[in-house]
Amino acid sequence: MFKSLFVVLACLIAVCSFTPRAEASAGTRLQASMRGPGQLKAVGRYEERPRGNVTEQRFKVELQGAKPGTQFEVRVNGVVMGTITANGFGRGELDQRVNGDNPGTGVPSLPHIVAGNSITVGTLSGTFILN
Repeated sequence: MFKSLFVVLACLIAVCSFTPRAEASAGTRLQASMRGPGQLKAVGRYEERPRGNVTEQRFKVELQGAKPGTQFEVRVNGVVMGTITANGFGRGELDQRVNGDNPGTGVPSLPHIVAGNSITVGTLSGTFILN
């Protein structure tokens, strides 16, 4: 009897150990890193995850090392997503969300971005990869 119980317990542990966790497959996270001349660089991030019966999306681009006041048009696959203006420290960001928690960054829609999609920030360019 104890041997049977031990076998069942061992099988349960094995199944739990090798079953993928729901949160690991619950969304997509992508990143694109870009470098320019001097200290100029940018990072684009895209996250998508189901939340209840809606899909939450977030698109964020962070820029640093730019000349203060310079404007950078942000595009994904050639589609304009917005503009970043570098502040007095040469930094700037674009932060957009659909169905997110922060209503100040909400936009009506965002395109579905996948690994391999291109991003440009001014003259900088990159490709999204899984993060």
